[in-house]
Amino acid sequence: MLRCKTVEFLFDALPIGVWRAFLTRRHIDACPACQKKILSLEEARSLLVGPMDPDEWTGLKLRLRSRTANDAADQATAGYGNPAKLWRWASSAAMLLVLAVAGFWLLRQAGKEAPVADRIRSPERFELDYIRVGGQPAGAYIYQPQGADIIIVWAEKAP
Repeated sequence: MLRCKTVEFLFDALPIGVWRAFLTRRHIDACPACQKKILSLEEARSLLVGPMDPDEWTGLKLRLRSRTANDAADQATAGYGNPAKLWRWASSAAMLLVLAVAGFWLLRQAGKEAPVADRIRSPERFELDYIRVGGQPAGAYIYQPQGADIIIVWAEKAP
């Protein structure tokens, strides 16, 4: 079952005909659960449609016309359609509005002056006398990236 789900994911991930054909063939050959779902040759033949008589065409035309007329009437009386779709559309619009407001607020904040803590300069000199880790002397590595205002201190136990 997990393999079937993986194959379905890969099938949807790459919409390339050759890939999908290869993946389907390989999976059907290896998966007994999916092999049971495939129709036998006799079952498939029973589903094929043969030629129609001209008398059947007129009945089919009448049924299609009445069905399209009913569908058009249903669409005219449907109004907004499915309430779930209406809620989905409304929630999407609300989320878009929230994102737009947050974006405008962030853009407005970008032009403002930085808080006081960000304007304090880093010290010109950094000194480290002694480091202990777990009560034992430790080795220290000090790193300051070029052009940055930070200093990184890495301490590890001495061997």
